Amino acid sequence: ALNFADAPSHVGSSGKPLFTTQLQLTPQTHEILLKTPALAAGYLGQPAKFAAKLTADGWYHTGDVGHLDEAGFLYVDGRLDDMIISGGENIFPDAIEAAYQSAPGVRDIAVVGRSDAEWGMVPVAFVVSDHPLDVAALVAFGRQHLAHYQVPQTFIPVVEIPHNGNGKVQRAKLRARLSAAHSD
Repeated sequence: ALNFADAPSHVGSSGKPLFTTQLQLTPQTHEILLKTPALAAGYLGQPAKFAAKLTADGWYHTGDVGHLDEAGFLYVDGRLDDMIISGGENIFPDAIEAAYQSAPGVRDIAVVGRSDAEWGMVPVAFVVSDHPLDVAALVAFGRQHLAHYQVPQTFIPVVEIPHNGNGKVQRAKLRARLSAAHSD
């Protein structure tokens, strides 16, 4: 939890675990694991799904990936399912999307991973724009604001980005669209 006094100096943090909660990050992916007596007893009507997220010693796999700062404050970087591993680098679509929100001509953007023979996976961006996409300008913008491995390899113009009722990007639909385009 993030208390009011710490909020200004830890912008973007989820805070520190409450006293009854233990937190750890997995070594390779930095998935956030929690152990607490306050953990829910399960998912309603889905006991197997809940059991699959628990380790034998009671740690809960959240599916979120994050990091701790030097003071022990937790920052959530994204979802494990959305992470793109390219040439050994962990790439989070949210970081790319946040950078491109201020790019000229970009009204909305969503990023997913595509298989790549050389890098394993590479980021691909679906972009909503009121104008024809200037791919060279988008690449140049990315090179100024992102690490080289985060710059999308492909920019696909779309009319809209699919979102669910909570406003979250429906990446599975975008991945399916990408797969369908590459199987043609």
